[in-house]
Amino acid sequence: VKGNLKDIHLIDLIQLLDMGRKTAVIQVEGEGKEGRVYFEGGEVVHSVCGRLFGKEALFDLLSIQEGIFIIHHHVTSKIRSIHLSPTNLVMEAMCWLDENNISMTSNAQSRAALTSPRKLLQSEGIKELFEKGIIEEYRKP
Repeated sequence: VKGNLKDIHLIDLIQLLDMGRKTAVIQVEGEGKEGRVYFEGGEVVHSVCGRLFGKEALFDLLSIQEGIFIIHHHVTSKIRSIHLSPTNLVMEAMCWLDENNISMTSNAQSRAALTSPRKLLQSEGIKELFEKGIIEEYRKP
């Protein structure tokens, strides 16, 4: 699955993979940065961005406003550098974004989903996100 961070923010993706209890990696590229966020059973277990890893890398990736993401399913990390529950991690990330005056997205629906993570899936299921072109299937060239 791939998409544009302008349409769906990384924090929304974290919540989607948490709710789906997915094992995957989100590859993020944009604004001169590249990194990955690894999940095991829906929990963020590791993140890397440049020379950063753990929460610091994740927070650096959250600052990207314009870029792309690619989700590779059934991939995880052998390293565990993040030991917070998904809810605590999202709350800490939101505080960090607020403290650093980083806007998550101009998409009002995505902002509403942050207050109630299930709203995004209830109002915009994965099928609808595909139909609207917010996310698309990723195939290796």
